[in-house]
Amino acid sequence: MKYGVRELRALPSDIDLNQPSRQRQRRLLKLQRDLASAKLLIIDELGYVLLLPTGAELLFETFSQRYERGSTIVTSNLPFEDWTSVLGSERLTGALLDRLTHHVSILAMNGDGSVR
Repeated sequence: MKYGVRELRALPSDIDLNQPSRQRQRRLLKLQRDLASAKLLIIDELGYVLLLPTGAELLFETFSQRYERGSTIVTSNLPFEDWTSVLGSERLTGALLDRLTHHVSILAMNGDGSVR
């Protein structure tokens, strides 16, 4: 916890897909609850790694559960029109962006990417 805000760091790839189904389901439900309940959720570098369909669906469900309930920050080097290549479905990408971009401030930063 920093500055009174619960900090959460987890990725859908943290779920071991080789676990027995019941154990995997419990871990997935816990991760989903944790992601949905965090006061501030930061998704850093969306698009750096392509998501499996299960991961893309989890991300969509998380954004849907958090919609107008919690703060979410997403960083990405990709413009919105390229998110379909990461999420794998135009329909899923459109629905995710509808939820993510409603009541937001979008900061488009162009430059060499270095922080000084």
